[in-house]
Amino acid sequence: MSEPTPPPGSPNPSVETLKRIQMEEQSWAERIEKARADAAAALERLRQETEAVVHAARQEADRERENQLQAARTASAAEAEKIRADGERAAAEAAQGGRRVADRRTEILAAVFGDLNA
Repeated sequence: MSEPTPPPGSPNPSVETLKRIQMEEQSWAERIEKARADAAAALERLRQETEAVVHAARQEADRERENQLQAARTASAAEAEKIRADGERAAAEAAQGGRRVADRRTEILAAVFGDLNA
């Protein structure tokens, strides 16, 4: 038995089914394309956000590095000033006779051998 033939002038059910399938395929193709576009846009947005975060982190790291360098410069300048002051104080003590025997050699020799030269 074969399927009954549709009356003349009425649409063929096979054609209608094919049209519905084509419409459904088109609908799904549009959905897939939209999903791809949405995914690409989301990926681009995430890439830009990541770049912004990395840029901000680099700027913060640069600021922190500069702060650390400035603190190190300040500390080294204070240490250099302390060393300079210690050196000046030691030089002043040496000029006044100093504490070391080598600094007072002439004075000691004069005291020890002073009577022998007379």
